[in-house]
Amino acid sequence: MKKIISIVIVAITTLTLVSCSDKSTTSSKKEEPTSINMQASSSSVEAFAPLVLNDDNLEPSSFIMNGTSLLFTNWQNNNRISILNEPFPKGTIKENDVADFFNYSATSIASSNNLIYFGDQSSSSNLASINIADKSYTKLNNRHAHDVTVLNNESIFYLDIPDTDTSSRKLYKYDINSKKDLRLTSDNVGKYIVNNNFILYQNLSDNSKLYRVSIDGTGKEKVTDYSVNSFAGYSSQLLTINSDDNNNLYIVDPTTLDSKKYTTLSITDLKVSNGSIYVLDSSNKLCNLEITINPATTIDQNEYKLTPLSSDSINEYYPTQSGIFVQKGIDVNNPYFISANK
Repeated sequence: MKKIISIVIVAITTLTLVSCSDKSTTSSKKEEPTSINMQASSSSVEAFAPLVLNDDNLEPSSFIMNGTSLLFTNWQNNNRISILNEPFPKGTIKENDVADFFNYSATSIASSNNLIYFGDQSSSSNLASINIADKSYTKLNNRHAHDVTVLNNESIFYLDIPDTDTSSRKLYKYDINSKKDLRLTSDNVGKYIVNNNFILYQNLSDNSKLYRVSIDGTGKEKVTDYSVNSFAGYSSQLLTINSDDNNNLYIVDPTTLDSKKYTTLSITDLKVSNGSIYVLDSSNKLCNLEITINPATTIDQNEYKLTPLSSDSINEYYPTQSGIFVQKGIDVNNPYFISANK
């Protein structure tokens, strides 16, 4: 009889302890802050918004159109932000072709609502703006802004790369209206583009594999299991250059993230602009690439046409509505213009 009573007492004690433990856990959860950590919310269990892409790929550039004028970082004049008016000279752009310039230097620029946004090289690359009309200057923050883009006159995207640690490359969004900064991911970012409501980026923290994140910093997700050289939205699909497979062209279905090799063609620096695909071939010559996307075809059935646009080796190129501005390997200081009507 004593043994039975002892067992009952132990059981009651155990139930009481479990009950207290449950109450303690519930109380602890209520005391947690209600704000959600942005990085934690982008976990593998999050219900991601469907990745919907178009042909409008917003990427950092040194050459951008502003009406009938070109705004560019002038390599001949210490990267000073300069203006070139249409009609543009064919071939090499010379210093006497420049219509006007601002006494500020940058490596990339963006423009919206008559303002130029850039990382000011004369002031630790802090994010700044210039009014095109009166040349008034405004310092926006103290970060080290590189690879600047602007979306819908609302958001400025840029990489914060400190002079003291260039391996740190954090992607930020600056809200033009609230004047507040938001770090979009803790990853170190290489190339990135803004497409629709998403940012696609080369994740240097994961061997340059392709990731996505929404423009509000949520929905971070790995897109490819291979390293990418470059990428762009095209015809509602995602074009990628697979660095792990000799820089061949792969097409990713945005809905399923299934990746399919399109053709055996070693290319780099893929860009999509104004409905056209541009790449550098294995000799670093600028080419126009034409493809037809059909998920039902095999790699042997896929067709493409590669048309050279320049006979010289190219270091960098920047497509615009009026044409393509390039930096040739044999002449790094003088921009070269290839007309869109060539």
